[in-house]
Amino acid sequence: MNEVMILKDVSLKGIEFRSHKTSVKMSFIDMYEGKPCAEILCESVLVFNYHDSSYPDEMPLYVGEVNHTILTRGQLRKKLDEFSFGFSVPPDPVNLSVPGPVYVPEWEEAHHIHLEGGEILIHVLCKDVHIEIAGAQDLLA
Repeated sequence: MNEVMILKDVSLKGIEFRSHKTSVKMSFIDMYEGKPCAEILCESVLVFNYHDSSYPDEMPLYVGEVNHTILTRGQLRKKLDEFSFGFSVPPDPVNLSVPGPVYVPEWEEAHHIHLEGGEILIHVLCKDVHIEIAGAQDLLA
């Protein structure tokens, strides 16, 4: 599990949910000139964890780092545990209080996008991610 910094000292311009909220697009601008500099599209989103201490709808927001990690299925399970996310199926349909095994998708790999700034913290766990930097092709193509 190697975390790679893909953006540094940018501003989050917007977050857009797509495809019945199973995909999320995050747009970034250069914090000095205000020009678009990157977009990250996360598809088949399993977890979107968002913490924002700014005033409502206050964009753009400073982001110190945007990191990307490719996860194996076992690493995805550990991340789900870290975030206290569990999608369990009760083994006994009558007694729903008995926890069952935690559901982890049968994906070959998953992606973790992590943004952190002065007033914002975002974690996304998803099946596919497309990262476009201004003037460059999709970094993961």
